[in-house]
Amino acid sequence: MPFCDAYWSRLLNRSYDYEEEINALPHCGRDERYEFVDCCANFGYWSVLASSKPFGAQHALAIEVGGLNVNV
Repeated sequence: MPFCDAYWSRLLNRSYDYEEEINALPHCGRDERYEFVDCCANFGYWSVLASSKPFGAQHALAIEVGGLNVNV
């Protein structure tokens, strides 16, 4: 994560709540088993959370379409 990125670097502040309303969804479903597909994932923030223990350690797939990814 580039620290000079004003949008993403604020996530390093523990008191900052990123997309609080979306954050509630994985918390509610942490006891259910599901596969999480994160389209347009950028850095895969939601995929990392969904696959973490506090969010139920779900299977997650992060997809980001970009020029370098398409040329692989």
